Amino acid sequence: MKNIMDKCVNAQFAIGVTGTMPKHDTYENLVIQSYIGPIVYTLTANELINEEKSATPIYAIFQIMDWCPLEEKKALYIMRH
Repeated sequence: MKNIMDKCVNAQFAIGVTGTMPKHDTYENLVIQSYIGPIVYTLTANELINEEKSATPIYAIFQIMDWCPLEEKKALYIMRH
């Protein structure tokens, strides 16, 4: 993920989500926040289970990337198997 984020220099929007953040004031916490931004909202497992009753729906938009000709994709697929 770090490698991908480093290469997205022209991205108009960046949204970061994590399931479990490392403890506050640790190196790992700072690294994650340097890539996905500061913590905006925290929802504990207890709140999710007992108060919210369900998770917030997430809508994902996929973009199909045409990264090489069809013949090369077929060759790579065959080599993978």
